[in-house]
Amino acid sequence: MRRQSLVVRRARSCRGLIFWGVAVLIAVAVAIASTAFAGAPPEKITLRIGRIPQAQGMTPVTEVMRRDKLLEAAGAELGLQITLDLQDFAAGPPIRQALTGDKLDIGSVGNTPTLIGIAQGEPFHVLSMAEGGVKFLLTLPANSPIKVPEDLKGKKIGVLLATDNQFFFDLSLQALFGTMDYQALGIEAVGVKALIQGAVPPQGLAAGAATEAPYLMGQKEKLNTALFNSYGYTEANYDGPLGKGAGLELPAIKKSPYFPEGFYLHRNFWLVTDKLVRTSPKAVVAFLVAQHRALLTLAKMSPEDVARLAQEHWQLDPAVGKDVWLHDLDYRRGWGWLTEGDMRAVVDQSVLAAKGKMIEKPVTWKDMLGNLAPVAPLAKEAWERVRFPEASAFTAKDAKDVRGYPMWESDKWELPKKQ
Repeated sequence: MRRQSLVVRRARSCRGLIFWGVAVLIAVAVAIASTAFAGAPPEKITLRIGRIPQAQGMTPVTEVMRRDKLLEAAGAELGLQITLDLQDFAAGPPIRQALTGDKLDIGSVGNTPTLIGIAQGEPFHVLSMAEGGVKFLLTLPANSPIKVPEDLKGKKIGVLLATDNQFFFDLSLQALFGTMDYQALGIEAVGVKALIQGAVPPQGLAAGAATEAPYLMGQKEKLNTALFNSYGYTEANYDGPLGKGAGLELPAIKKSPYFPEGFYLHRNFWLVTDKLVRTSPKAVVAFLVAQHRALLTLAKMSPEDVARLAQEHWQLDPAVGKDVWLHDLDYRRGWGWLTEGDMRAVVDQSVLAAKGKMIEKPVTWKDMLGNLAPVAPLAKEAWERVRFPEASAFTAKDAKDVRGYPMWESDKWELPKKQ
């Protein structure tokens, strides 16, 4: 019995030694693997990003991202070695084409190219707001006899067709006159070829529609003036029942579905290819983090210094160009996360686009939610890294712009349930 007991004890002892030996080996293997992983080189990726440098708030944002290497820093935090390939384009449609043709990974475009692409099922996702709430103006040649909106009836007006400029013009007519039917108003919309032609109406045109930056370029040479703006206020040439000059609220603004933001719900978006979302979601998060860190940096700068960053592209003295920045939602909000209100710019205005034969049928809320679904969790991850703004800001009751719950809380959105 003693001999058997001794054998049993020795066997148990051997098994114990073997167990601890295996445990030690496993621990060593894990430590070696962890060390090897920690020392592994970061994944290298080149991000091809397209922008319109003559745009508004997006221009200083991308300049800060490039200057301070914010994209590279955000990528490093996620184990990526990112090389930025920032490409400049003259307009949104070529950027959309480059995205769908696998020549860009991320690009900024206006609302019109965005809704057209979604309606056609193109392989991209709306990622964030590039800029918004841009000031549009109903422009006039200098010394124009047009003094009130009613004077526009029966006139030829230059519009960059199938763009945000036309949406601003049409929605302004709807609020002012109860219709956007050109024929009913005796208005002839003449297609112009460049932004500056909308800002400085050429001979033969009584008025135009333009964004603020090109309008201010015309102001430098005293070539133009304006009647009213997209925020629902008069401009310098107004002289009518409300008084004279700029800054008078037009009563029609309260008829706008986007009051108090304005006649027109303007948003420009950053789009990302479906391919990048699938193959390198960390790069998408890095972009969003870099964008919002750039906005935080700009918030600490004077408006003149921000305008100075874009001076090469805007061609405006910073004392004048600062207004372009101050009017943009990039400044007024300080963040570009997408909300239910922002996506109304796509869904609502796709109805006008369908009527104008730009697309076959409007973009539905179901279409919109389907487009956002793959990037919503990535946006949430980026927001959790940046932690700005506080969650309560998305639904702030005193906000002067159209917003709502962010896209990662789209289950709380009300408009999709009503469609």
